[in-house]
Amino acid sequence: MAVVLPVSAEVAADTFDAGRAFARYLNATPEQRAEWERQAADQRRAEREAATPVALTLDVLLDKLGWSREYAEHVVQPYCRCEDTRDGWERCQHADDLGLDR
Repeated sequence: MAVVLPVSAEVAADTFDAGRAFARYLNATPEQRAEWERQAADQRRAEREAATPVALTLDVLLDKLGWSREYAEHVVQPYCRCEDTRDGWERCQHADDLGLDR
């Protein structure tokens, strides 16, 4: 049985553009690919140089991870078995028992 999912014109256009970009990459010469990589590296360098550095603090790190302080304190305990799996981040039973949410 086939399932038909309607997509917006924007999604269809993005898909078409991605296909064209992939075809351009496959048909490019090694020199063109090297030039594109150099341009991308230059752009990333410019982004880093334009950014204001953020000092590393525990609060900044927790905010970036989306973790609460309580959950972070749990993760460093020797009995914690929370881990990254193929299905994503999974909390251990200890975290569930304590009612901890990231």
